[in-house]
Amino acid sequence: MSHPRVGDFTFGNVNTDSLVSVVASDRFRRAAAEIAEGVSACRAKCAYFRLCRGGAPANKLAELDDFAATETQHCRLSRQVVADVVLSQLRTVLRDKAIGSAS
Repeated sequence: MSHPRVGDFTFGNVNTDSLVSVVASDRFRRAAAEIAEGVSACRAKCAYFRLCRGGAPANKLAELDDFAATETQHCRLSRQVVADVVLSQLRTVLRDKAIGSAS
């Protein structure tokens, strides 16, 4: 796969490149730095960070054209909405139990 801005996602070849040389390459380091920037931004801005840990870089790039992006539609629909529904239901159950035990 490739991306117009990022280029080819093949960072090395297991037959010819060492892991050390792949990790040291400029292309890999730029992508890794941008991904780390996005994770850091999510940590700083998002109440759901503890759930998703900064999201999926592939989704950030596909949806927002940037590894350093924060909230994606994928995260909203697969993490945030699910968490909100579960917490809402949990609150309802706990409230109903508290009301029932007070009677």
